[in-house]
Amino acid sequence: YTDNNGCSVTQTVTVNALPVTTITSSDADNTICSGESITLTADAGTTGYTFQWYKDGTVIVGATSSTYSATTTGTYTVAVTNNSTSCTATTSSADQVDVVVNALPVLSSASSVNPTTCSGADGQITFSVTNVADGTYTVSYTGGTFSATVSSGTATATGLAAGTYANLSITNGNTCTGTSSLSVTLTAPSSPTATVTSDDTDNTVCDGTTVTLTATSGTGYSYQWYEGSAAISGATNISYGATTSGDYKVVVTASGCSTTSSVTTVVVNATPTISGTAAVCVGSTTTLTGSGTAASSTPWASATTSVATVSSAGVVTGVAAGTSVITYTDNNGCSVTQTVTVNALPVTTITSSDADNTICSGESITLTADAGTTGYTFQWYKDGTVIVGATSSTYSATTTGTYTVAVTNNSTSCTATTSSADQVDVV
Repeated sequence: YTDNNGCSVTQTVTVNALPVTTITSSDADNTICSGESITLTADAGTTGYTFQWYKDGTVIVGATSSTYSATTTGTYTVAVTNNSTSCTATTSSADQVDVVVNALPVLSSASSVNPTTCSGADGQITFSVTNVADGTYTVSYTGGTFSATVSSGTATATGLAAGTYANLSITNGNTCTGTSSLSVTLTAPSSPTATVTSDDTDNTVCDGTTVTLTATSGTGYSYQWYEGSAAISGATNISYGATTSGDYKVVVTASGCSTTSSVTTVVVNATPTISGTAAVCVGSTTTLTGSGTAASSTPWASATTSVATVSSAGVVTGVAAGTSVITYTDNNGCSVTQTVTVNALPVTTITSSDADNTICSGESITLTADAGTTGYTFQWYKDGTVIVGATSSTYSATTTGTYTVAVTNNSTSCTATTSSADQVDVV
């Protein structure tokens, strides 16, 4: 310094540097979603400085730390004072930090359309959403995701299966995710009822008898019958006639939903058989044998007892010429019939050539069997003893005695002998 006398003095002046006012951000592009924050840090340091943060040029009250957590959109700067020099500087426009906080999507008012089939995926969910531009987005829910199209604030998702879609959330184009407690349950159509009724009390029948099984009826029901695990070809009606033993069930389908009935066991017992000779002569017997185990009560029966009778052991007795149907029933209640023919006995009367059957020694009487000559076999007897060689339809009697003839019908093997009333007594 020089005064007017020309005298001078010097003073050393110190010029202090301004503190650093640049800012470091915790987010690369300073863009966040509502509810998030960006940490801004003054690069001056933490010791020996005083700070004041600003948003859009306005003091942020209480923001006097070296860091500040920004949660709203705005331009952030910091004024830094060096406590030792009292020099203060504020962030320049070149170093200010512009923070953008994007709004979260808001979901509300969900509605739904249930799937039309059990196995199909044609259900629909619709909900209102804000802060989401038109487009296609992924919607998350507890346990999975689905795609939804947003148009004018309405999100629509199609092709959904039955199930519960809880806690729906969506992420918009700013990568901001809006969560919600929205929960939508899509319900599949009710499964059809599958019960089977039978026209037989115990489903046990004899061969040749049909057990008709009938499934539950319902609108739109379709049917497939099974024997065991195999589908029965063509058995697609509400009823099925079972003619063989097996375990039967039906699968009933409606609106893509299927229900399987419980098993109905059908027992078809075999028809028994009858063996033995089905022909008998009047007054004779023939024994018939039934297969399996005979019924405990009345296993055998004759339709015409005036022609033939039958015992509980199957012994048939010929009563009169004709036919009778014999029925055998086994212990399963299954029956079989056999027609038995009862053949007539041949005629055994005798015609004598002498009116009173009395002759003189040296004469003879011709005895003729009335049965005829064709188709019969004869044997003559005198006093009950076979006359050797006397096998013709006639016999010439020359000695006193009682004469009879045994006649056999060759086609039926039925044999009869002259009765005492018809015998011829020759004297």
